[in-house]
Amino acid sequence: MKKFLLFLLLAIFFLPIKAQTADAVMSKVQQDFSRAMNIKADFVMSSSQMNAKGSILMSGKKFCVLTNDFKCWYDGKTQWIYSTATGEVNILEPSLETLELNNPYLAVMDYSANYNATLKSNGGNNYVVNLIAKNKSADIKNIQLKINKKNNRIIEVKALMTDDDVQIIQFSNYRINENISSSAFVFDDKMIPKGTPIIDLR
Repeated sequence: MKKFLLFLLLAIFFLPIKAQTADAVMSKVQQDFSRAMNIKADFVMSSSQMNAKGSILMSGKKFCVLTNDFKCWYDGKTQWIYSTATGEVNILEPSLETLELNNPYLAVMDYSANYNATLKSNGGNNYVVNLIAKNKSADIKNIQLKINKKNNRIIEVKALMTDDDVQIIQFSNYRINENISSSAFVFDDKMIPKGTPIIDLR
């Protein structure tokens, strides 16, 4: 009987620790994202190639990213990308890695297929989870996520590329279940300069 009670006490003591695994944290993020029909958020992005701030709209796998110099629409199949650097719109059917760079939530939703997750930190107000690419030749080697413990939302993404470039995205001002038309995820030529070349790369 004493052994049983000791075992029970140990089980109760270690249960909260065991629950906070990387997979448990990621599951909470996935559930929060799946429950939200539509999501809007603001972001700031920095890398060696560019700095930008803007907004992102998300609905399932569909998303739209808007900044002053970069605009991206994805309707679940086709992606339209406009950049002032190229001065053109590119139309493509993107790879998963391309999508993950534009919308890190897509890496989260199916992370177990492409990444091994480890819990780096669970102190303070945030979890820190590392996603390490299973494919050694993948363009993205590692994604570090900072996740708010209270609402399970990503507040920072740090992506390490194979060329050792680091892309950091910080999210803020989440708005959940606001009305977003399906047309918001389809290319809108009114949002780019008139006469911009459109290149179909599909």
